[in-house]
Amino acid sequence: MDTTDFLRDSFKRLHASLETATKDLTVEQLKFTPDAEHHSISWILWHGFRTEDLVVSRVVRGVDERWATGGWAARFGMPEAGQGTGHSPAQAHSLHIDDLPAFLEYGQAVLADIDGYLAGLSPADLEVLKPWRAAPSGQEPISAIVGNHVMTHIYGHRNE
Repeated sequence: MDTTDFLRDSFKRLHASLETATKDLTVEQLKFTPDAEHHSISWILWHGFRTEDLVVSRVVRGVDERWATGGWAARFGMPEAGQGTGHSPAQAHSLHIDDLPAFLEYGQAVLADIDGYLAGLSPADLEVLKPWRAAPSGQEPISAIVGNHVMTHIYGHRNE
């Protein structure tokens, strides 16, 4: 298995685990926060899918995010921009998913975008440098952005 196949498989596994863990939850369970400092499952799902969409679409591919072009923000009554980084606890707690099946459709669409993009990349393509503000040089290879900064970040939130 090459790196591209590994990334594709890992994103599919991540999404499958999120769907399995949430598919039978009620709206109230999705909204629940254990205390003022932690996130709800709604926020974690939104943040995860938005991070994937925003970073892989805009930062890596240089295209508009599905969120922006598909009317998803209006459909769910959620912010049009951003993905939650820097949210105060009050902002994070105000975000709710009231239609989980529809929201998971958005997640599947993002996954399909990522999978289609990765399927077209060679190992050499994964080493192309893209701007990344947190990198000491201001750039990182696509493999690091997609693998380290997107996928592993969301795996970490999944464990919340």
